[in-house]
Amino acid sequence: MHNKSCRILLLSIILLPLYTLAMPIPITSIQHPDFLKGGFNLTDYQQCQPQLAQCPSYQNSHHASCLTNTIKQFPSCQQTGQLADFLGVFASQLTLSKFGQFTKVRIYFPGDGGNAYYLISPTGQLLNTLNPDKLKQNDFPSQLQNYFPNKSN
Repeated sequence: MHNKSCRILLLSIILLPLYTLAMPIPITSIQHPDFLKGGFNLTDYQQCQPQLAQCPSYQNSHHASCLTNTIKQFPSCQQTGQLADFLGVFASQLTLSKFGQFTKVRIYFPGDGGNAYYLISPTGQLLNTLNPDKLKQNDFPSQLQNYFPNKSN
C-alpha cells in the first residue's frame, strides 16, 4: 500500500509540471514600445492600407522597397511601419482591427500560412498572445481586463 502511494505521488510530481507546460499561455509577453504610448491609431492604419496594397506581391523583388517608400511618403503609414519594424515583418503582413478597447494585430506568414497575434492596449502595451478570439477576460492581467470586449452569451 505504501509503495502504491509513493508511486502515485511520484507520478503526480513528474506529470503535473508536464501537464501545465502543455497548456497554452494566453499572454507570453508585454512590451511598451515608445511609438505606441498613446495606443494605436486605427484610422491612420485604415488610410494607409490602400497605399500599401498598391505594392507588388511578396514574390516580387520590389515588394520591400515599395513598402518602405510608401511608409515614408504617407504620414498615415508611419505607425504601421514602426509596428512592422518592431515585430520584424513587412507592413503588408499586418492586419489590424478593433477588439474591445484593444487593437488586435494579426501577422500573416505567407510561407506556411501561419498567424501570430498581438494586442495593443489603449495605453500602448503590446501583448504577445494566442488568437484573442479564443481568450477569456480572466486570461488577461487584472489592469487590462477592463479593455477586454464584452461577450454576451
